[in-house]
This record gives sequence, structure tokens and C-alpha cells, in this order.
Amino acid sequence: MCIVCVEWEKGKLTSTEALRNLGEMIAVDSKEKEHYLKVSGKILDKEVPMDDTDEELDQKWHEENHDGGE
Repeated sequence: MCIVCVEWEKGKLTSTEALRNLGEMIAVDSKEKEHYLKVSGKILDKEVPMDDTDEELDQKWHEENHDGGE
């Protein structure tokens, strides 16, 4: 688990701080992108809970708009 995840789960970082820190830490290789997507989704879901259908649609949209062009 990365330091941002650990500190966020301990409550030492707000969701905004955690997302900002993740954005600064994550490089553009596929393994780190997957981690960023998973963790940012988890953080955002805590702030604005989504049902499973919304998560699936969000993932599809992200894949179509971000992963396909790289």
C-alpha cells in the first residue's frame, strides 16, 4: 500500500489532500495508473457514494476517454 493510502485511511489526509498527493506521485506507467484509478475511485466514492452501475459506467467512460488515446 502506498504512503498516501496509508495516511488517508488513518484520517491524516483529507480526500482532497490525498487526491492531490496521488496526482503528484503517480507516473504514467500502467501499473501506477491502475493504482491511481483504484485509489482515487475509493476516495471519491467515500465522498460521493455511487452504486455499482454508476461505477461500471464511470470506468467504461474513463477507459474510452483516457486509456484508448495513449
